Formats: sequence, C-alpha cells, structure tokens
Amino acid sequence: MGVMAEQFVVTNQIFRDYNYVPGLRESDPPHLALFYFNKPTRWRFHVRPEVRWKPKTWIVVPIDSYAGSMAKDSGAKSTLAPKNKCYWRESYSLTTEQFTNRLIATLNFLRTNNRPNWQAVVKEHTAFHQSLPR
Repeated sequence: MGVMAEQFVVTNQIFRDYNYVPGLRESDPPHLALFYFNKPTRWRFHVRPEVRWKPKTWIVVPIDSYAGSMAKDSGAKSTLAPKNKCYWRESYSLTTEQFTNRLIATLNFLRTNNRPNWQAVVKEHTAFHQSLPR
C-alpha cells in the first residue's frame, strides 16, 4: 500500500478508510480480499463518488489488483505484482453479504494455509466483521 500511496496526492484521505489483510501472496487465488474499504460507499473507483441514488456497497481489492502493477512499474519490490497490468476498475463493488463471504473466505484461507501471524490477522478482521450491523 505504501507504493500505491506514493501515487496519490490525497493519500491520507484515501488509505485511512481501508483495512489491509496481510499474509496473502501473488500465487494465492485471485478472488481473496487484499484490502477493503471499511464502510459501505457509493464510490466505485476509490476516489470518485457516484450519484446519490446509487446504493452503497463495499469496495474490495483482490490480489490481482493495481497495487502490484504500480510496484512493478515503479521498480519497487512487490510480493503481489500480477503478471498482467491491472487497473482500479478491477476492484469489486459488493453487497454486504458478498463482502462478508469474501472476507470470511480470505480469513479461512490464511488459517488453512497457516500463514505467518494468521491468528492476529483473523482476530482483527473477525472483530471488524462482527462489528458490522446485522
């Protein structure tokens, strides 16, 4: 996320609203949530709000997102650099149910594959998940 932060002028305004899920690797299934917006939003492309009547959804950025491409282009090392250049439009705009399923699948993947510090990661993101209104 540090590599991406360098690309944005309003970094502090953008990245404070995201939750990062550490422990994923480039070779992991591409549908897992690398990071996600921590509240439902009308945004679709992280910085451009949509019209008021659009329903709010969750933005989830998968492993094969723009993050790795930016690192690759800037010469920085990235464990998540995808093989093909991807763009922000490849983030997902999900309903709460879809978001919950994606987050749970990601946490289960980290647990099942015994990734470093998976217990702390699962605890943190499970607490976030449980704090969501039902």
